[in-house]
Amino acid sequence: MPESRLYPADYLIILAFFAALPVVGAYFVRRMTNIKDFFSGGASLPWWLSGISFYMASFSTWAFVAYSDMAYFNGLSAYYYYWCGVVGAFASAAFFAARWRRASTTSPLEYIRERYGNGVRQSLAWIGLPLRIFDNAMRLFAIAVLVTVTMGLRFREGWILFTPGTEMYWMVVIAGVIILAYTFMGGLWAIVVTDFVQFLVILSAVIVLLILSVMALEPHGGLAGFVGAAQARDPNFFKFFNETKYMRLDGRFLIAWLAIITMSLSSGWVLVQRYYSVKTDREARKVGYLAMTLLILTPFLLWMPALLARVYLPELDPMTHKNKVYGIITLTLLPAGMMGMLIAAMFSATMSTLGGDFNAMGSVMTTDIYKLLRPQSTPRKDLIAGRLLTILAGGLTICITLYIVHLFRSGAQLTLFEMMTKLFSIFLPPMAIPMLVGLWSRKLNSASGLFGLLFGIIAGLVAFFINFNAAWFGVDTREIGRWLLANPWQTLDLNWKDFVIYNLGQTWLITSLTALATIVGMALGNRLVADNEARRQQIAELFHRLERPEEAVIAERAQKLKEVTFTPFPIIAYVFGGFAFVFLLLQWTATAGATGRDRTIGTITGVCMLLVAVGIYLLQFLVVRPRREPPASQ
Repeated sequence: MPESRLYPADYLIILAFFAALPVVGAYFVRRMTNIKDFFSGGASLPWWLSGISFYMASFSTWAFVAYSDMAYFNGLSAYYYYWCGVVGAFASAAFFAARWRRASTTSPLEYIRERYGNGVRQSLAWIGLPLRIFDNAMRLFAIAVLVTVTMGLRFREGWILFTPGTEMYWMVVIAGVIILAYTFMGGLWAIVVTDFVQFLVILSAVIVLLILSVMALEPHGGLAGFVGAAQARDPNFFKFFNETKYMRLDGRFLIAWLAIITMSLSSGWVLVQRYYSVKTDREARKVGYLAMTLLILTPFLLWMPALLARVYLPELDPMTHKNKVYGIITLTLLPAGMMGMLIAAMFSATMSTLGGDFNAMGSVMTTDIYKLLRPQSTPRKDLIAGRLLTILAGGLTICITLYIVHLFRSGAQLTLFEMMTKLFSIFLPPMAIPMLVGLWSRKLNSASGLFGLLFGIIAGLVAFFINFNAAWFGVDTREIGRWLLANPWQTLDLNWKDFVIYNLGQTWLITSLTALATIVGMALGNRLVADNEARRQQIAELFHRLERPEEAVIAERAQKLKEVTFTPFPIIAYVFGGFAFVFLLLQWTATAGATGRDRTIGTITGVCMLLVAVGIYLLQFLVVRPRREPPASQ
């Protein structure tokens, strides 16, 4: 693996990136007057800003690592699997966006009380919160691994507190505290604006890397010779399914992954929040369609360098270079002073997701737990509680991440990741299916949600227990897995017991099993238990709200709003422009030893970023019109 080439400029660029984000939180702190402002932006977010935030929240740093490995070792099939998200985003926007906008106002679970009763609402909250915390801990851990291990960030001897060997711990703490700072101060508005700034940072970094990757192909025949050279190394490189020693990708996994990603994009707390934070049903659908468009373009920008690297870096091995492909490419191609930009982009990918999740978890803890315990609480106390509970959610995430770092350093991380991946396959269908079906079906009663949740989780836990303890049944699942990876495109003849127990640990089967059990449970609950008249009336009132003509909803809402001309363009321009200026300045002041070519690339990148910032600032004069926004609480 190439040696890290971090210059003082790289460290200062990362520092500038961290310093810029809390500025956004401070800008919005006075605009947060109640929990609706804090958790849903007063339902007045511009659809394009919410759509970018939806997209940024749909992936994290680990996507750079995992899909780059897939693109390098499995070829174009990595694109096809990622584009499952395009189908999921379309389904989410077309069928659920408008319903979510009408169903919720401050929490993604508040509609559950009307649809299935308070028991299911509380169950989803208490099950979902630990899962979100552990999921976010793994995302925070991923950025620590990428920056310190893959990209080679190392503290030097003699630095106070920042001693060699503590890099991962400090990355976790610093990133977590920065995210909490702007989330705590500015709520959802601060999150979506920082998401947009981070989107611009990522775009700047990956475009430079893509251009350099194309240039690296010149000695190998350029883009014209790429296809032939790649097929010469792997005849299946451009096939829809390409099984290699790195990963077996087949139709069963594709279908299961499509189901998982659709449920995730349609019911994830942070993503649902983007739907009910805009003004109209039409804008809610635009949020999803914008995210879908960006998901289509993502592989061409983010993972094309890994695809091309199969020709200009052909020596990488799936066993010795697993999860290191993206880091090797960047260290090979990026000029001096640009690594800091890319590390900032890596932080951006995860920080945008975590910021949204901290806010969404805070909304659930405030609306679905705190307000039930303190129903007479004032709006000011609700806002204070919301901020404190957001800090609690983030603090727990940081603490668990530090423990995961400890496990990683002791060599236990692989088992942890495998277990958590399986657990999410268990819990997602039982939680998502009742939420999504309940938005459309009047026929389901309250018991169907509880029965579906219980049946799905129990079936998944039983499957997980059997697979995890396969040795009790005389089945060596690890040996089967090693054989399948070592013999791609071959079928292992297993007896029925070995086949079932091994596949109970595979995403396709455990997802299918839990989904089926959830549906069966919902059907039984609907048949065996009847709602009383009060519950039937509550469900009828919910669907009256969900199915009203949009014109009536807009007219009713307009009476409660006031004319304002607020625009987020200036704060976006100031923060991104300030970061671009620091980046440009450091290219010539803190890159001693860099070549003229390196400085030229950095200078061109910095100038382009500054021009983008100026363009964003000028947009306020072209598109600002008086629009309506909820008045501040008195």
